[in-house]
Amino acid sequence: MILRADGEAKAVELVFQAVHRNNADPKVLAYKYLETLPHLASSDNNTFWVIPGS
Repeated sequence: MILRADGEAKAVELVFQAVHRNNADPKVLAYKYLETLPHLASSDNNTFWVIPGS
């Protein structure tokens, strides 16, 4: 579990760096965010989550 969490943390850091280094378009970021929503909702432990609005 620790190794998996460490790997996920490194992956998040790489994505963060890539987004900021390449000055990603907000529309692309919004699309990627929406693409992850089904994954967030699929777990039985996720009973409450907030979707930020404008």
